[in-house]
Amino acid sequence: MIFDKNKEKNVNATLSDIVRGMLHSVNCSQEILDQHFNKIIEKYFNSDGTPITKSFNVDSERCVEIPLITLINPSALALKEIDLEMSLHIDQVNVKKHICSNLADILDRGSFNVSVVPSNKSNDKQSDMVDISMKFRAIEPSEGVSRFLDEFIKKISPRHCEPNKD
Repeated sequence: MIFDKNKEKNVNATLSDIVRGMLHSVNCSQEILDQHFNKIIEKYFNSDGTPITKSFNVDSERCVEIPLITLINPSALALKEIDLEMSLHIDQVNVKKHICSNLADILDRGSFNVSVVPSNKSNDKQSDMVDISMKFRAIEPSEGVSRFLDEFIKKISPRHCEPNKD
């Protein structure tokens, strides 16, 4: 555990751990987007794969059966940009060796043990606070989703239907 508010002091973490954790969080936004499109498909299709449809009367003699998925806008919001602002205190610098597949290649790299500290900008800021600003953008569905919807739209055409006997 890197941070535990109930403890007196943060456990040292490496800068790489923090960056890796932030990168993982950003990558999760893409997984959420993928799940969004899967949920749309599940919502508008029966378990046998047929689309859920609704019949509409065009006039007294013609009606049209429309797949409900063609009536929705499948766009979504995606993470466009994230700004993360935190102040870190470098507690320790270590040199780590990384051995590549070629035994002759041994690379040295620095490893920074850090702890979160209050920002220099604000003296009243607590050390366990991080400023995060996220910007989202509306995105159009993928080409595959668009083509998929187009195939259903092409099949929509009025047909003769029995008049209502009300």
